Amino acid sequence: MSKKNSSKNVTVAKSSSSKTTTRACSNFSKLGPSRGRVFRNGSGGAAPKFQFRTRSVTVAKNTSGSGLLGFEKLLRALVLIMPACLFLSYFPVISLGGSVSMNYELSVALLWLVVFDVVGLVGLLWKKWRPSGEKPLGGSVWLLFPVWVSLTIIWSLNRTRGILTAGIMWLVIFAGLLMWNYRGLFGGDFRRRWVKWFFGTSLAICGWCFLQCVLDLAGVPRENSLICAGCTYQMFGFPHPNGFAVEPQFMGNLLLAPAIMCAWMMTKRKNSGSGLLGFGILLICFLIITSTLFLTFSRGAIYAFVVGMLFLSGFLVFREKKEMRCEIWRRVGLVWGAVVLSFLFTLNLQGMMAAVSPTNDTYFSGISKVVNQLTLGVIDIRGEDRVKTGTDVSEENEALESREDELKPRGDEIKIPTNGNSMASDTSNMSGEGGKKDISQSDMIGGEEGINGVLWDDMVEKKNETESVFDGYVEESTDTRVWLNDAAIQIWSKNLKNAVLGVGLGGAGQALYNDGLSPAPKEIIQNEYFSLLLETGMVGVILGVLVTVILIRKVIRGENAGMVLALMVAYGVSLMFFSGLPNALHIYLLLALFGVVEFGAKDATLCLAE
Repeated sequence: MSKKNSSKNVTVAKSSSSKTTTRACSNFSKLGPSRGRVFRNGSGGAAPKFQFRTRSVTVAKNTSGSGLLGFEKLLRALVLIMPACLFLSYFPVISLGGSVSMNYELSVALLWLVVFDVVGLVGLLWKKWRPSGEKPLGGSVWLLFPVWVSLTIIWSLNRTRGILTAGIMWLVIFAGLLMWNYRGLFGGDFRRRWVKWFFGTSLAICGWCFLQCVLDLAGVPRENSLICAGCTYQMFGFPHPNGFAVEPQFMGNLLLAPAIMCAWMMTKRKNSGSGLLGFGILLICFLIITSTLFLTFSRGAIYAFVVGMLFLSGFLVFREKKEMRCEIWRRVGLVWGAVVLSFLFTLNLQGMMAAVSPTNDTYFSGISKVVNQLTLGVIDIRGEDRVKTGTDVSEENEALESREDELKPRGDEIKIPTNGNSMASDTSNMSGEGGKKDISQSDMIGGEEGINGVLWDDMVEKKNETESVFDGYVEESTDTRVWLNDAAIQIWSKNLKNAVLGVGLGGAGQALYNDGLSPAPKEIIQNEYFSLLLETGMVGVILGVLVTVILIRKVIRGENAGMVLALMVAYGVSLMFFSGLPNALHIYLLLALFGVVEFGAKDATLCLAE
């Protein structure tokens, strides 16, 4: 007999003499019932098979319905809570100690990744869920990149760090493959539900960030507010929140996906909200999320957001038909108006926080510092009235020169600061990548470390209680990153082996230290592209470009290609400000899930095997 299951948009044909079931992995609602026909061979005993204009897959049905339902719920629950776990990227954290070259820490995001992979693996082994046929990127060529990166561990200068980094990389890849294999679970109503959960979680985190600023101004200890040492009002006269991330750079980076997704949904041609959320609700969400992003005061995240939005706007305008461009221009203009409104709101809020903070800063000095910092010192609206409220200019220059002398190549005589702090932060998760706690990568002087080997708390103690540490653009934040990039190129071009093969995964810090270019092996390159070049050589870079091209060719055919590509561009810019191959899990997991939803879940059904 034959019956139609309208809730899942599939047609199921079941034979009375067999427990086998045939499902066509396609969207039946688009084909219509007249396009599916049942054929039987002459014997009459063969299992029925549907013939569609699209491909069909014959699989065996798993008869344990109750167990299957529970397994589906577990997978969906894990995907639903994924945004919340990603936002909890550093608090709470489980510390497992450390070594000379790295610290070992387990975050909630990393624990989620392990649990998701284990559950998916159990499903593959116990439930025998078969791959649905189509490969995620149309082939296996993209695997050359992770395979090569893993092989570089053989000659890595820090194999332990390389092994842990590669381990996390493969966990992320396996999670992406599992999402693709189970993509039938993530379409339809679940996709709409997940989007609402995603925005809801983002708004909750935004609320916490604003509360974090209030708690800091009220004098609540950092142990309770969870604000990082370099994020308090004592730095610039106003606080800039890090949420549950290690620093503002990562908090702002976490908000890129909901901000760009919200902007895309606001500009969609059909009802602007595509039936998921009303335009008004989307606009409110966008204003809150972008305001929080600006509030983090992270140049890396803000620059990435602006570039991503510019790409999104250009994609929308030039991809649409000419007759629709006027409407698109109107909606794009509305979105950019919301961006400007968010920035002005945050700018005034930062000025007001500076005025009410215990420092001697005023409303005008607060907004002046924001403008000066975000424009890399180019714009200083204080003009002749500029007054130093932090370290005197001569003291800053003397400290910088002293630090530069310390970082010059000295071979075995290099001096390591007695407090164990390097120019950049050295805290990392289990991967050993140091990109998670670094004052230069945070752009906004986040994390627990200070500048020139001086802790933030020590810097604050040397100031008057009413005097903030910085009065505007912190030039050393930029100089440090540029200097590290130059150091990476210097080591990479040192010999042919480094140029072609690299120093091995996880070996950048040790390579810098061995050449006397850093005070400690925990140092990292504050740019993922330079770090990739140094550690994996030209081979790794070429394979990385190849994977990127494959991704773009796959994504550009999708209905929501503009959103996914804009997010890829934004993340690509953000990787210029920190080394995040294993640490920024949200970059890879969110892109993987978006890709699965875009190209798999909406048209595929779940194929099971007994």
